[in-house]
Amino acid sequence: SYVSSDSLPADFKLRLATDVSLAALLGEHVYSFGQLLQHPIMQALSGTPFAWLAEMLAAFNNGDMHAYDELCVKYATQLNAQPALVAHERRLREKVTIMCLLELIANTPAEARTIPLSTIAARTKLDNDGVEFLLMKALALHLIEGVIDGVDGRVHVSWVQPRILTKAQIQGLKDRLDGWIGKVSATALALEADTVGMVDVA
Repeated sequence: SYVSSDSLPADFKLRLATDVSLAALLGEHVYSFGQLLQHPIMQALSGTPFAWLAEMLAAFNNGDMHAYDELCVKYATQLNAQPALVAHERRLREKVTIMCLLELIANTPAEARTIPLSTIAARTKLDNDGVEFLLMKALALHLIEGVIDGVDGRVHVSWVQPRILTKAQIQGLKDRLDGWIGKVSATALALEADTVGMVDVA
């Protein structure tokens, strides 16, 4: 954060980028990867045998279970060469599953955050029992706030932990805001037209 990466030797930058990436993946309370992905040090991984780490971090940041599974197959040799990743395979899967949940909630409009457990199950590749456990884990970690309705098979989420967004995520947020502004404008025009009609009748 305080030293220009341009002033560091290439081999040191690569080691640092590798170590920081592994630490982020394995960190027990790390559920935000946007800041690291946008840090200049990550460019040191490009074109090296460790470039797969940047892809893995992006899959975690996007909460993309399908991409994660594909990367595990594609880079099986590289993953197996990292004893810490092999030893904590279960933790990694749990973390990417939580990220998948957070991304789903973050991309759901605030007024529509009563989400069927079946929707979460489809995104996270879990059964309903697994989804309930996932939600309880996220609640316990204070990554979300809400109420699980096991009878109706839904969860109402009132809050999700803020994260540092990548440029692609910011663009997605901008698109959603543009859509919301469009709806508000259309509603305002409709109300205006109704008001004018009422005035004319009077």
